[in-house]
Amino acid sequence: MTDQNTTVTRWSDADFGEMSWHDCSIHALGLDQDGEYQSDLVLDLDYIVEWIKTGDGPLRFRVAPALLRFQNVDKLHIQTLLHFKEAFYIDAINCIAKEDKGVKSYHWTINIQSYSEETDNRIEFDATGFVQELTRLSVVRETQNLTRQQREEMKKRNGEQENPPDKK
Repeated sequence: MTDQNTTVTRWSDADFGEMSWHDCSIHALGLDQDGEYQSDLVLDLDYIVEWIKTGDGPLRFRVAPALLRFQNVDKLHIQTLLHFKEAFYIDAINCIAKEDKGVKSYHWTINIQSYSEETDNRIEFDATGFVQELTRLSVVRETQNLTRQQREEMKKRNGEQENPPDKK
């Protein structure tokens, strides 16, 4: 896919140090099991491609729907407590490289923003890496996320199927 507004539309764990997911909205998460022994954790999110300063005015954001796929997930632990109408936003994603029996992998922690101090919202797991790909063209907005209706309108404008094929 080519996005005239964004030079990069696909990233991997090699790009981790250059990326930030702060304030990215998670719309869905799921497990994609390919075969008997392999699972990927897939996050459907609004990726903030760029934070745009507009002089003295408010920030604007270049946002695009994206799939963030963590590969070969093991030891998945999800801990979250969301209150009524509380958004599901990423605060940060951290990783620690490790090696076990000659196999390189990473321990990932996705910190989820919380508006109360009742819980430490996070998703933790081991994975061999990640791939993130924009699924639609980016748009400039005054908010950091897209509504479900805006995402559906983007699908219709691009003439896409309701359930596009899996992108690996």
